[in-house]
Amino acid sequence: MIKKALRSILDIFKDRFLLILILAFLLMLFFINPTSYVYDRGTFYTWFTYLKNEGFWGMVNHDDVNYMPIYLYIMNFFSMLFPTAEAINQNIHYLKAISLFFDFAGIYLLVRIFRHFKIPQDNVFFVLFNLAYLYNTLFWMQIDSIHSFFIMLSLWAVIKKRLKLSTIALVIAFNIKLQSIIFAPLWLLLLIPTIAKNKKRILGVLLALIISEVIIIAPYLISNNWSAYTKVIFGSIDFFEILSMHAFNIWYVVVGAMARWTEDTGLFIGLSYKTWGYLMFAASLIATFIPMLHIVFRKLKNKKEDFNETEISIALLSAVLTVFSFFYFNTQMHERYLHPLLLPLAAFAFINKKYILYVLISLLYFLNLEKILLLLPVDHYSLIFSSRLIAVFLGAALLLCFYYLYSYYFSLKKKWQQK
Repeated sequence: MIKKALRSILDIFKDRFLLILILAFLLMLFFINPTSYVYDRGTFYTWFTYLKNEGFWGMVNHDDVNYMPIYLYIMNFFSMLFPTAEAINQNIHYLKAISLFFDFAGIYLLVRIFRHFKIPQDNVFFVLFNLAYLYNTLFWMQIDSIHSFFIMLSLWAVIKKRLKLSTIALVIAFNIKLQSIIFAPLWLLLLIPTIAKNKKRILGVLLALIISEVIIIAPYLISNNWSAYTKVIFGSIDFFEILSMHAFNIWYVVVGAMARWTEDTGLFIGLSYKTWGYLMFAASLIATFIPMLHIVFRKLKNKKEDFNETEISIALLSAVLTVFSFFYFNTQMHERYLHPLLLPLAAFAFINKKYILYVLISLLYFLNLEKILLLLPVDHYSLIFSSRLIAVFLGAALLLCFYYLYSYYFSLKKKWQQK
């Protein structure tokens, strides 16, 4: 058994692309620098101060600590490497190494997906060297790459019928970033054909879900700090009651830069702006899931469970549109909330050679981030950095995603009718 395990490990390191990515990751570690978004860095430093002065449970019970457990565990481990909060602050940028690891893990996941579709694997370098992809980690010092990886892993695993892995990955994503829950409807749709054909697999999925969740929150349960966990889940909503936290979305189209300073409790035709955001998001999700619902219904009717290339493309676009709709229509959105669409977008674009869509959304996401961080020595008040203009083009990109979604859907329906 040990010999078999060693052979499996050696086989992994025969993978040329994996070795290249490992070397690139190690090289990039040397370029980690203190550049960060000052507000987020200050927030992390405050939390580390709580951690050093009051311990882990003292930290998590502060009202301003609004992260899910897994990254708080990572912060706790990181704090053990330094004697004081000030020492942590001087080295806090090395937290980027953890997020960077998952940036590269996401790239390797794309390698595996490209192999499945017999696509040239070196296409992943167009993702790795996409500034929009690494900006969040290297310059902003945020953690969106971590849950983005687990979301993509969950979606690909369920498509490949590795249901336990998919379930665990989604639970991990949820316990890193709460907004990962928006992928649950798509995940359930992709899950249904497999469990309908083999109902015994439902038990495995439920066990994987319950056991992984209990393991993650066990410290909260054992220490009688369950309320600290539920506080984050229910308290993250309305943490910032404004139209947009620098997400250049529909609210920037409507009111311009004042979206950052306008409360979302204001009324329009008797409903709050926040409620209008929910309604638009819900409508967009319904439009997103109609093709997948039809695909799943046909699979149940024909007792099939495998997804073909067109159906997988529709699933990937559905993932992209789930994130995009969440970002574009809801109030209280951060600019970084667009990040989880990059991996499914890259997979869709390179499978179907829709490179313009990939470049367009990547560029707009980068411009949104750069307008806020002001990293590059350029004129950030020029037309290209106009928040309203970027928001308009993001809206156009959203419509383009829907155009592709329904083009593939109608093409699929035509094939069904010919059979």
